[in-house]
Amino acid sequence: MRYAQGGGLTDEQREFRERLRLQAAERFAAGETNTVIAKELRVSVRSVQRWRRSWAAGGSRALASAGHDPLPDETGGELGFDRSRRALCAGAAFVSLGDGERAEAEATTALELFARTPEAARWSAGELGPRVDPAAAHTMRGDLAGTEDALAEVFAPAPPNAAPRR
Repeated sequence: MRYAQGGGLTDEQREFRERLRLQAAERFAAGETNTVIAKELRVSVRSVQRWRRSWAAGGSRALASAGHDPLPDETGGELGFDRSRRALCAGAAFVSLGDGERAEAEATTALELFARTPEAARWSAGELGPRVDPAAAHTMRGDLAGTEDALAEVFAPAPPNAAPRR
């Protein structure tokens, strides 16, 4: 479970993590590198990278704790995810069940919701699933041309000067 969903942390632990993120924000503004910030705050570089992306998209306000979310504690599993992540998982489940139409519909929903997410906060690896699921749906229906079209973006080379895919 992620920290943003409460992660089983106590209020004190959540406050401590928020203080670290806000200290990192001050350092981002000062131009310090992720590696230096991670070492000084005694956290992983990956955490600092995530915080920096959030900070770039929404400032220090984006690093504030959302508080404890009781939903994952009460229901757990997929129900603790946001709508885009649930659509991603549903699409994959429908592929496994051989229901291409519903797989494609859920994958389309996931992609539309991911597109509305600020780029700095997107989960690149998560976006690949709903890009591949429609291809599986076309394959199930025997539509190989549709499969090829669906995979075109997945296998397209990154545009020049684009950041590498994470």
